[in-house]
Parts: sequence; C-alpha cells; structure tokens
Amino acid sequence: MQQDFAARPGVAVVTGATGGIGAAVARMLAARGCTVVLAYRSDATAAAALAAELNATRPAATADNDMNGRAKALDAANNDTNRHAAALEPADNDTNRSTVASVPANNDTTRNAAALEPADNDTKRSIVASGPADNDTDRNAKAPDAANNDTNRHVVAPDDADNDTKRSTVAPDDTKRSVVVSDAARNGSGRGAVARIVQADLTDPAACAALIAAAGEVHTLVHAAGPHVPMVHLSRVGPEQFAQQIAQDVLASFNIVHAALPALRAAHGSIVVVTTAATSRFPARDGLSAVPKGAVEQLVRGIAAEEGRFGVRANCVGPGMLTDGMATRLIANGDLHERALEASRTNTPLRTFGSAADIAEAVCFLASDRAKFISGQKLDVDGGYGV
Repeated sequence: MQQDFAARPGVAVVTGATGGIGAAVARMLAARGCTVVLAYRSDATAAAALAAELNATRPAATADNDMNGRAKALDAANNDTNRHAAALEPADNDTNRSTVASVPANNDTTRNAAALEPADNDTKRSIVASGPADNDTDRNAKAPDAANNDTNRHVVAPDDADNDTKRSTVAPDDTKRSVVVSDAARNGSGRGAVARIVQADLTDPAACAALIAAAGEVHTLVHAAGPHVPMVHLSRVGPEQFAQQIAQDVLASFNIVHAALPALRAAHGSIVVVTTAATSRFPARDGLSAVPKGAVEQLVRGIAAEEGRFGVRANCVGPGMLTDGMATRLIANGDLHERALEASRTNTPLRTFGSAADIAEAVCFLASDRAKFISGQKLDVDGGYGV
C-alpha cells in the first residue's frame, strides 16, 4: 500500500464521512498513512464505529512509532554530526593536509546540521487523530444515515423512469448544530490516534469554523458531504425546495472551504470535492444534483485559480452510477427500478457500475503529492458515461 500521507504533518478533514463515499475515502486515507477527522451531521453511531474501525486497523501505537522513528532519526543525525565534528580534529592536527581535510569535513557537518531541520519540523507534528467528518444532510428519517453523503447516484435515470416525488429533500432548521466533539471521539483521539469524529452542520458558517479549529493543522480537505437528492423532473421542483437544495449543497461547500483556507494555505494543502458526473452529461430527473453541483465545481475552479499562489490545490471528482451508497436506497424505494438501471448501464460504455472505492481512489490520488501539478480539474469516475 502506497503511504502517500505518512510523512505529511497534520490531518485530513473528511466531510460526509458516514456516507458510502466519505467512509471509503476515510479508510483509504488512513491506510495510506493519514490521520483523519471525520465530520458528520447526525449519525454519531456510524461515525464512532468508523473511527473505532480505523483506530483498530492502524492503532495509535503505529503513529507513536512513527514519531519515535523520527526522534531516532534525529538522534542519528545528531550522532552523525558529532562524528563529523570529531573527525575534524585529526584533520586539523595533520599539518600536511589540514586545509584539504577540514573543508570537506566542515561541509559534511553543515549538511548534516541542515538535515536536522526537516527532522525537527517533523517532530513538531501533532499526531492527534482526525475523525470522520460527515455532513450527512439526508432528509429522509427512514434512510440510513451512512448513505447520506453519497453524491454519486447522479448519473442514472432516463426520462421514462418514474416515482419522481418519493422523498423529501430537506431537514428542518432545528437540525442545525454547532460543532460537538463526542465522548467517543475523545476516547479514541489520544496521542497517536488515527481517527476522531466531530459533529457539524456545514450549512452553519460558525460550525464550519469550529470544525476546522477542532481539527488543528489541516493539510487536506475532502468534501464528500451533500444532501439527499431525490430523482425528480425540474418541472416538479418548487422554488422553496430548490432554494433549500442550493443552501445544503452550494452554501455548505462554500462554508467549509472558506473555513479551511487559512489552514490549507499554511500547509500548502489540497481540496478535493466530490460532485457528480451529471454536470458533464445531464441525466433526466437529476437536476437537483447537477445544478447545485455545477455551482460547486465553479467554486472549486475559482479557488484553484486564486489560491494557487499560496500553494493550495483544488480539484473535483465526479462519480457516475455506483452500486453502493445512495443508489442502494434509490433502488430500495423504487426511484431506480430495473428499467432505469438497465438504461443507465446501456448509457455507460463500460456496461457496468462503479463503487465507492473507485471514487476514493481518485480522491486520494488528487489529494496526494502524486498530483502536485494538478489543480482546477474535475475527474469523472463514471465508466465513460460522459463520453
């Protein structure tokens, strides 16, 4: 497994972490050496379970060992410096070649002393674990919260698909919460913990600011949260419903990006936002996803253009039709019946559907230094649907 994040100080904040995509991203980041803060909106049980899973898979001792390893490397560097310094004495005493011997020895000492700086910086790194941040904005109380944040069922139903109005899309205002770090998060976030959880309503700017403050030093923001999106023709969407969808998707995206920018500037960090392949090829009945996500993608392009001078990269990943996450609920309640699924499969050149892990792979690549010269882009992971 490639350890893309093992040497990077700080944490990754993952919003929508109890959803299918968010959880897959959090697992992959942790497996690649990252500590994660898992943000969630309402399902504390799922968030705590994910944090426990990540902390058990890569226990705190691993992170402590990483720190010990850096300390040992620092000691070794110091010892090397001492050895080089001691080596100067015979060189200086040897009058036949004192000038020749001392210069390289001194240069070696300088190089070794300089090498200490990154090691020192590494040891400053806090190994506080991050936790699953998930902005579950699922509006259906009966739907499992863990599927909330999947912004990925987007590329599906043809015009002839029915059941347009099967579910509500918004949560009442009284579901707004300020950031709360739960007891479960505290219990799992000791020195060296891999994951901790923070509850936050991303439609509240103050909650977003508190989330980032609770996270600490942030090098990556993965925004995989979003509201539940019903399959409905735009002609059947009322102005109030549309405004609520915009608030829960576009405004929430702006709020969390805005809050994270100072930390990301300091870290020369990266933003990856999960949007939808539907902005590349519009599927009927998916306007409540494609329209807000189109605005979010323009926000990300703007951030890439303006924040690159501070070393901040920003990209999007557009999921196509997946076999897990939100699609599971849409199938279960009839929004995606077999005829609609078959039409979607036919419209996908690979003639198959993807998974949350496919999306996570793209997200983690764009967040890593392997993509250090990629910014302002959108990578559709859709089996060729947009072609």
